[in-house]
Amino acid sequence: MDKEAIFNFLVYNGEVYSTSEVNPAKSIKNSSIYEVIRIIEGIPLYLEEHIERLRKSAHLLNKKLSVSDEEIISYIHKLIDSNKEYNNNIKILCIGSENDFDEIYVYFIKSFYPPKSFYKEGIHTVLYKTERQKPNAKIFNKNLRNLISEKLQKEKAFEALLVNKNGDITEGSRSNLFFVKDEKIYTPPASKVLLGVTRKKILDLCKRNNIEVVEKDISVNEIAEYDGVFITGTSIDVLPVKTINNVKFDSSENNIILTLSKIYIKDREDYVNQKRKEMFKMGKLIDRFLKYVKMETTSNSESQTYPSTNSQLDFARVLVEELKEIGLKDASVDSNGYVMATLPANTDRDIPTIGFIAHMDTSPDMTAKNVNPQIIKNYDGSDLVLNSEKNIVLSPKDFPELKKYIGEDLITTDGTTLLGADDKAGIAEIITAIEYLVNNPEIEHGTVKVAFTPDEEIGRGADKFDVEKFGADFAYTIDGGEVGELEYENFNAAYAKVKIKGRNVHPGSAKNKMINSILIAMKFNSMLPANEIPAHTEGYEGFYHLNDINGNVEETTLYYIIRDHDRDKFEEKKRKLMKVAEYLNDDIGEKVIEVEMKDQYYNMKEKIKPVIHIVEIAEKAMKEVGVTPIIKPIRGGTDGARLSYMGLPCPNIFTGGHNFHGKFEYIPIKSMKKAVEVIIKIIKLYSK
Repeated sequence: MDKEAIFNFLVYNGEVYSTSEVNPAKSIKNSSIYEVIRIIEGIPLYLEEHIERLRKSAHLLNKKLSVSDEEIISYIHKLIDSNKEYNNNIKILCIGSENDFDEIYVYFIKSFYPPKSFYKEGIHTVLYKTERQKPNAKIFNKNLRNLISEKLQKEKAFEALLVNKNGDITEGSRSNLFFVKDEKIYTPPASKVLLGVTRKKILDLCKRNNIEVVEKDISVNEIAEYDGVFITGTSIDVLPVKTINNVKFDSSENNIILTLSKIYIKDREDYVNQKRKEMFKMGKLIDRFLKYVKMETTSNSESQTYPSTNSQLDFARVLVEELKEIGLKDASVDSNGYVMATLPANTDRDIPTIGFIAHMDTSPDMTAKNVNPQIIKNYDGSDLVLNSEKNIVLSPKDFPELKKYIGEDLITTDGTTLLGADDKAGIAEIITAIEYLVNNPEIEHGTVKVAFTPDEEIGRGADKFDVEKFGADFAYTIDGGEVGELEYENFNAAYAKVKIKGRNVHPGSAKNKMINSILIAMKFNSMLPANEIPAHTEGYEGFYHLNDINGNVEETTLYYIIRDHDRDKFEEKKRKLMKVAEYLNDDIGEKVIEVEMKDQYYNMKEKIKPVIHIVEIAEKAMKEVGVTPIIKPIRGGTDGARLSYMGLPCPNIFTGGHNFHGKFEYIPIKSMKKAVEVIIKIIKLYSK
């Protein structure tokens, strides 16, 4: 069977396959529908109209497509990215089952674009007696295609014009047909032709430019009465016809055809340029992110100031200026380091005020000084050497989820610092989404609030957050992990500082005198449940985490965080730690252990459930932009957890990042772009 797919890769139901292994032609059935779309400089031309027609074709066969528009779009871009081909036609082939078109192939096909000489001189066409069974549906008919190809080859013609049983010309075999007479355009009725995307565009351009269009049956017997003829299609613009069989036309000199050709080409170029601008905005997303991560903003749990480090305040001032530059004139930072700004509503309709929040600090678990991000182009699934001198390797053996991103571009560390995607990716994604709305005022939206907080990583992100000043009805933190994460359950959280006082005596005379605080610390930790630590827990399982220890014989301090989703189990963990301290003090005979413990935040689920629509809308937004939601409990916390208890319900949405707080942190660029799309889609959905 002929192989139709060209280049190296195709996409089948969202996955990339080699064209040498998969042949879509073998799957074609009578119920198959398809679209052919022209790609210009990486932009699918009139993509929205093509997808709309694809859905109409499915409907005419009493079926539906099993995927969303955004999923189809993601398949197309995955195809382009995989093949690195930016100027060619692609085919979307949909294979039907009993109820749905659930097999979706997307692949490049051989394409021919008429040379300039064809537009200058016109093309030769022939008549061919046949008609489509369902004219408005683009149904694959291989037999007809082959018969027409033989006819064209024999007659040395560019296109065959189809003639129905009544003797009327309806359309071209792969084009739509227009006649010109007395400065009017005539075209066959819409009910009798495949409603081409380019045809629809031509009709719209005629209307906008006051060129009269008449839909009527056009008999073979009357074609000689017309002044000119042209065809349009996916691979062709406004292409003059010089002959239909033996009837000649001076189409290439016709003023209406020449004028319409210029108008159409300008519209096509404007469409591509507009889409390129939108892509450029996504390009600014990465530029922003790379700029932000190079600004060191580590928080410090030992500091008593707000924010805990001056570097966060410096970063906040940078963000305020950037927010003002994109049009949020009220952007400001307060003395505690909280950045807030407003995108005003552009409608009088009653739409909820939505907030989007991210944090500015990075974790003190690893240095963020001199972050040197590396962009890995077209990741091939192999080990990534982050730092050859120190033999630091990011490997799918250790991090198997890397395999999900084969063919994508990744941003990694150089192995000596963390990256800072947690949560500078969230900041970049929010600002990029807001800038898009500012630059596209035709998108109706309510008031949108933005906030960037300090000190989230040390549990203080909501300490000084002014919910009333922020003024949102609800909000989303953009602080999650891999693409698709949507979270509204989190740990209940506390920290504990265990201070142990020892007594140091010369080891040679220490019997019955020395109290070694280090040994007591070791015993203290050993009395906590050994299986309730991060390395042995997952899902809803809580833990004790000893994340720092320092000391000597005289004094040792242990620093713990305590976590559990279940409030009762959380309280029991805290009691257990206190009982260990009490036991050891009694055993030693004096109070050498003091515990300072403080709750940090609680599980937001209790506060989200009454307004669960905010989770449902986020889930819907993800699906509509081609992202599969991953709803699971956060094994951590966000500012949103505490804010939910302060009266601002606030679930958490993905940034796209992985392996936060360490040298193996990375983020796929495509995932960041999807986060931007989700933010915009949430705003749009609440504006409907």
